[in-house]
Amino acid sequence: MLIAWIAICAAILVGVAIFLNRLQGWWGHVAVFIGIPALLLAYWMQPGSNVAAGTFGYLKFVSVCIGGALISGLRFRNWADKHGWRLVAYLVLFINILEAVGFEILDVMISTPEQSFGGSLLNAGAGALLLLTQAYPRFITVNRDDARNPLEYDLGVGWVLAYVVWNFTFVYGTIPPETQPGQWAAFAIVHLLPPLLLMGGNGARFIQARTYTLPFAMALYITNPGAPWLPVAENWHSPQIALALGAVALLMTVATAVMMWRGRPAGEAPRTLLESLLGKLVKG
Repeated sequence: MLIAWIAICAAILVGVAIFLNRLQGWWGHVAVFIGIPALLLAYWMQPGSNVAAGTFGYLKFVSVCIGGALISGLRFRNWADKHGWRLVAYLVLFINILEAVGFEILDVMISTPEQSFGGSLLNAGAGALLLLTQAYPRFITVNRDDARNPLEYDLGVGWVLAYVVWNFTFVYGTIPPETQPGQWAAFAIVHLLPPLLLMGGNGARFIQARTYTLPFAMALYITNPGAPWLPVAENWHSPQIALALGAVALLMTVATAVMMWRGRPAGEAPRTLLESLLGKLVKG
């Protein structure tokens, strides 16, 4: 039953992203990414409705909708030609990862033998390396040769795969208050699988697909309708598996960093924070 739910939800998110990829014009996208939070806010104001994670959850949801509008602005308003807007897009991803890394470290620090909040320093290290190896804003472009003006952020397939494993491990391994360990693992698959499928082996297409699918997944999560609409993954969690996943995520990010450093074109400006730092160390 849970596998069928994952497949159906992932298929719906793929369809949503395809629709937004083909929807032309800035204002149509603005209507979508303003309309969704407005409609859900009206729903949540009704007696008896529930918002998972409270005000923070709703503000997080609004932030991912703003991210969707930002991607559309880069595509249709020529924002991708301006460094300032590319920097904003870079920082949105950077801060999103940084926030999760901070929460994971906090979970490890506040855990006690009596109550564990999960988290893994290995996975937090993977997240930190993702920050250091995230491609600079100049790698955010729009393909004007394609009539749909797709946004392309050349992060690299290796980086994207490491990000997906890190993100899943974060959801799987951390234990928010009043939740079962790993209960949102199936939901993590739902919101991570569609952009992987949509990018079609081209890592540069991942961020647009990710940004267009995440708001709709978040809407389901914070509406919290319960089973069968939002089932939890019972008995999926294992501390040993969580630890192993953290190790895998860290190994993947280390491998990605090494391949980026070895494959950097001679004479080209640094592409990531890590390359900038290592370049200064090498020069002395």
